[in-house]
Amino acid sequence: MRPTDFSNNTNELLSFRCASYRDTCQFVCGYNSSNFEPTYHPCTSPYMIFGLINNIQYQFSLIATDDVGNTGEEVTISWIVDNEAPVVSNLSTAFVTCGAPTHPNITGVPIVTDNQDFAPLLTFVDDFTPDCSISRVWKATDAAGNSATSRQSLVIDIILPPQINIPTFRLLACDDNLESELDILNPQQVGTPVFHPCGHPLRVTFSDDVAVKQCGSEFTRFWTVMDDCGNVVGAQQRIQILELVLPESPANGEVNVALTAFLSWPSYPGAISHRVYIWRYEDERPMEPAKETTELMYRPSSPYPHGARMLWQVEYVIAGEVTIVPSPIWGFITRSFPDLTVGEIVIPDFAFSGQAIAISWEVSNVGQMGVPGTGRLDYVYFSLLPDPTDLEFSNFEYVERFVDPGDGHIVTSTWILPEDLVGTYFVFVETDVSRAVEDIDRSNNLIRSDGTVEIRLTPPPDLQVSDVIVPSSSFSGLEIEVRWSVDNVGFGVTRGAVWFDQISLSSDGVLDRQDHRLATVRHDGILSVGSGYSGIATVIPERVFGTFQVIVETDVSVLFTSTYLKTTMN
Repeated sequence: MRPTDFSNNTNELLSFRCASYRDTCQFVCGYNSSNFEPTYHPCTSPYMIFGLINNIQYQFSLIATDDVGNTGEEVTISWIVDNEAPVVSNLSTAFVTCGAPTHPNITGVPIVTDNQDFAPLLTFVDDFTPDCSISRVWKATDAAGNSATSRQSLVIDIILPPQINIPTFRLLACDDNLESELDILNPQQVGTPVFHPCGHPLRVTFSDDVAVKQCGSEFTRFWTVMDDCGNVVGAQQRIQILELVLPESPANGEVNVALTAFLSWPSYPGAISHRVYIWRYEDERPMEPAKETTELMYRPSSPYPHGARMLWQVEYVIAGEVTIVPSPIWGFITRSFPDLTVGEIVIPDFAFSGQAIAISWEVSNVGQMGVPGTGRLDYVYFSLLPDPTDLEFSNFEYVERFVDPGDGHIVTSTWILPEDLVGTYFVFVETDVSRAVEDIDRSNNLIRSDGTVEIRLTPPPDLQVSDVIVPSSSFSGLEIEVRWSVDNVGFGVTRGAVWFDQISLSSDGVLDRQDHRLATVRHDGILSVGSGYSGIATVIPERVFGTFQVIVETDVSVLFTSTYLKTTMN
């Protein structure tokens, strides 16, 4: 926190910190007027300076040192103390004609001077006084916030009474607004508004000759308009309340109305056209109709908002004197729909090809109807580009979840990446690609991750057979026990959890088709880098004699890089 270039404070509070919130700094600071050099001393934030003098320029300097001794550059700010208000000249009384412009260019603008600010802000406010004149208050504010005022009188030479021009006869629809006080100043309700030729404010009241209004009846309304000078004018208006009329479709108060439903209404004798107004319940009736038509039916050019309370009204245009006959204000509620949206996508900073990756995303229902738990498909795909056109890898996640309006849930899914997928990828999630949900707005169903995931090439494992142990001699047709060890001496974990070790009997020590296959042993479980396992099998060499070598080969299906080991037995 620092002062502005001009300040009217005699005491100034300054706040400061290190540029990084993670650093802890020590500060030395000093302040001085423009005529003296600063004297530095240790300080902390916030720092208060007292006793500042008007019309003096001050300078505050600050040097910071972090915990490891790095010292930053000196930071200096300066400002001028100004606590003198501007001087505003007085203007003489201006005489204006009723209805003539009262712009300051005509009535005069005061002269403003200030000790520091060469162009203070000048504004004015007009107030009508009981003697029918205008009191104009000028206010000048300088850059430091000091202000001063000056008052000017504008005298109207001839005061004219208010003007009132309302229809002597009016038709009112039979609806819930019969007892409301119509705004005579609103041209949409009463036609040409009342006004004051001199621009003075008006107070409008009325009284009716009946206490209770009923559909199909008439009454007289007496309007009274008074200005602030005591002038009073009145007008009398005859009002006829029409009989109650209901719409054809949708029914008044109907719910679950389709978003593109037709509106239809009954005819009125002599009507040559119909002005259709439609608006939301919480809004004002629009000034212009949605459409003027000669038909008794209207279909919206765009869908109504879903789950909304709508109001509508028809004005019948009658031939001859172009009389407007209003219908009651009718209403209906449109059908509600769910609206799924995808929120934040959570991805790891990096992953490895051929390995598992976990992706999470949030799905919320911002609509007004729940999502049934019948199931949907969410689509996740990877792209090297920040748009979904460059598809590299994708997968589907089936989700069965009921989602209430305003509710949401987290979806987490894990897949095995392709072995050849390498690079930096954006992740996209699109919910309900199967269109199982009657979603009102699918523009928010697709989102891209804020960051990227780096998919690195997975280093391969290297299985190596060691320590093959067999008896030194045996007889054909007798059981022998073979023991061996397998170690992963590579740089990556085995991707599969199942492979097979094979035991062979070779006369020449070379593994080929002529060797006798004694056994194939299944191994279950992954093997991490630097780990191993031991195997044991009982085999029976048959119809052989002589000196042989026992060969143990791991991963005979060649899932990974591997070696075999042989040992001699007679």
